[in-house]
Amino acid sequence: MQSRHNIIELLETGVIEISSTNEDYPFNKDHQVGSDSIDLRLGEYFFKIRDDFKYINTLSITNNFANELFVKHNFNSMGYILKPQEIIFLPTLERINMKSPRYYGYVSGRSIYSRLGLSVHCTMTKFGFGMNSIISLQVINNSPVPLKIYPKQKLVQLEIHEIYGKMTPYDGRFSLEKTYLLPITKESELESYIDIEKRIIQDDEHVVIRKTKYDESVYRKLNFYFKAKKIIGSLLGIGGLVSFFGLYAQKPDAYILALVLISLLITIDFIYTELALSKGVSIDEQ
Repeated sequence: MQSRHNIIELLETGVIEISSTNEDYPFNKDHQVGSDSIDLRLGEYFFKIRDDFKYINTLSITNNFANELFVKHNFNSMGYILKPQEIIFLPTLERINMKSPRYYGYVSGRSIYSRLGLSVHCTMTKFGFGMNSIISLQVINNSPVPLKIYPKQKLVQLEIHEIYGKMTPYDGRFSLEKTYLLPITKESELESYIDIEKRIIQDDEHVVIRKTKYDESVYRKLNFYFKAKKIIGSLLGIGGLVSFFGLYAQKPDAYILALVLISLLITIDFIYTELALSKGVSIDEQ
């Protein structure tokens, strides 16, 4: 881990560049570099997850859904009161550019605030070569009382470590993050979870996973499998009942009545399923 002297040298020589996303509040190395770390400030806005979802399928986050799921709020100068167990997502005010393969940053919360029950988690704890972005944070109030936080508050710290060996630069979606990017599940990632996908197909109550309607393309095919599964199951039930009445009861009137009732139930079940899927509501919510 690098000391204050080494960190300032890295900043002055341009090995590490730190800028502010708000030019009126520039990064100040004299005030923000401590004995062995760099204090980073909270950004000027944050996101909260809506609470009107039954649950969220972590393998089915599309761009449209992410925009509906996360609600953006702007800090005001009086701060924000974080309720117990409340969680918010926000960027740092600083943008860090790691220009050398010899160093990487490690992000953590500051001890003074963690002792109050305030947890700060970085969505990318290791900040390595190739990164030129803000740092996305997750802030949680674990205390039993509300805690007030402020924009530009120095809530997190960045340690600088030296790397031994060759390092490949990171060039993923978050490498040039200028503003907080919402999570999106890539279809290429979904394809690697074939077993999970099969279990979801078998779980009737979890194919449709939301209370409010949104455009969900990734799991559209699961709804098709769900319908097919219901039809096949109903056909098997008919076959079993027909066999029972035909072989054992030998009563034509009862056979016809049972067949009519079964057909009616199949029709009602299929229509109900179609309505539930079209509204984006799980069938166990009714």
